[in-house]
Amino acid sequence: MYVGTAHPQKYYDINRMARGLKSVMPNQFIYHYMPSVLKYVYQKVKSPLFRKAKWSEFEHEKVASKELMEIFSDSKCILDAPQAGQVGLTIRTMECLGAKRKLVTTNSDIKNYDFYNENNILIYSEPINLDSPFFKNEYEELSDEMYEKYSLKNWLITMIGKET
Repeated sequence: MYVGTAHPQKYYDINRMARGLKSVMPNQFIYHYMPSVLKYVYQKVKSPLFRKAKWSEFEHEKVASKELMEIFSDSKCILDAPQAGQVGLTIRTMECLGAKRKLVTTNSDIKNYDFYNENNILIYSEPINLDSPFFKNEYEELSDEMYEKYSLKNWLITMIGKET
């Protein structure tokens, strides 16, 4: 499953992953959101990664929060690709952690985080090992402390600097 705005690098990476994983993940839901024709034309002109993109590949309505939650809960695995130049974790990583869903990502830095578990997170690179235990095993629960550490509540406490 993937739902997100179609930035050039992300669009390219998500499509590449979806194609590469089709044999082990045949039921895919890929939703590239493109907010306007102007943005589409701009990206077609500006980015070589968008040159072959067709307007019909994109969705033009945002997915409602409730529908997105349903899609997440119906999915076993989520695809993630940071935008060009983005460092650190994406919000999609945190959503997967909270939803206890497997993640396939192009972000190789994720292996440096304490929640990284190769049974739950696959760093996508080609050629992909389609015989990996990642594809055969169920999501492996982390400790309660780990979920708490990366919770929204704990993030807010960290940002504000005090517990309320």
